[in-house]
Amino acid sequence: MKLLSEFMKFLSNCTLLLLVFFSNYSFAHDARPLYIELEAKSYTQILLKWKTPPIVELGNEPYIILSGDNCLITKILKQDRLQGAIIYKCDNINDNLVIDITYPLHNPALTSLISYTPLQGDIIEHFNDPSIQRVEVDKVLNGKDISKEYIVSGIKHILEGFDHLLFILCLFIITGWGKRLILAISGFTAGHTLTLIASSYQWISLPIGFVEFLIALSVLFLSVEITKNNKKTFSWKHPFTIASLFGLLHGFGFASVLNQYGLPTENKFNALVSFNLGVEIGQLLFISAVSLLMYMINSKFTFFKRGFNLGVYAIGGLSGYWVIERFWLLI
Repeated sequence: MKLLSEFMKFLSNCTLLLLVFFSNYSFAHDARPLYIELEAKSYTQILLKWKTPPIVELGNEPYIILSGDNCLITKILKQDRLQGAIIYKCDNINDNLVIDITYPLHNPALTSLISYTPLQGDIIEHFNDPSIQRVEVDKVLNGKDISKEYIVSGIKHILEGFDHLLFILCLFIITGWGKRLILAISGFTAGHTLTLIASSYQWISLPIGFVEFLIALSVLFLSVEITKNNKKTFSWKHPFTIASLFGLLHGFGFASVLNQYGLPTENKFNALVSFNLGVEIGQLLFISAVSLLMYMINSKFTFFKRGFNLGVYAIGGLSGYWVIERFWLLI
């Protein structure tokens, strides 16, 4: 009962902060890319299809244009706000096929996945950074190009994944600098790498809604542990174990994002490793930034110290909001 009382007191404080700072705003992000598919129907005819993620605001839906050897539209099969299918006729579909992506208002920072099925040979896939809006679809990417694309995507995802970052921040607060931090981050990395690989190869899977709920719960759990400040609990004494176990859970979250991005048919393992490497680089960048902040907190800048507890309650409030929101979506 005492533990429940402490938890309810903590949650009420968090909720107050949540209403002040985070009401009517969600940090959830849609990782789905703009998906474009090209399929050669003959030596002169090609089908272009696309799907736009719903996160794109009304009026900013992309224009998808195919150009090549005198390519002209012959039939529009479907075209609405988020999807389209058009048949083009070209003098020669094997000559300089190019996709141009144009947004009428502004670039919404969407990645794009382009899949091209030629009449002969393997499927060619391009996974592009949001800044790339003109793609030569018949150009085969080498392993180096694929690695670069997926490393950048891994970095981008972890730095936008606020739930993952807050979990790492809570680990940092519990472990402090030194060996304990290195062990905890190593455990988290090992855990999420295992489930990222297993889930990407479909050896094991969990419903993404349930995974996101548990990830939010993991952040809330650690924030409660921090405010209790009881260094005899299992979390404080064994952060490596806690980080490893929760890392397994976060790996399913990373895998769901990677599956939404899409993995190339060729060089799948290369793309998977590169994405995970990008996640690790993003983690290191975040930890470096947090280290600087922690130094300031422990230095002469005392106003940072005053805001520390407020910050922890804010983490608890946000994670508590995620728990409620994601549980509601589950039921």
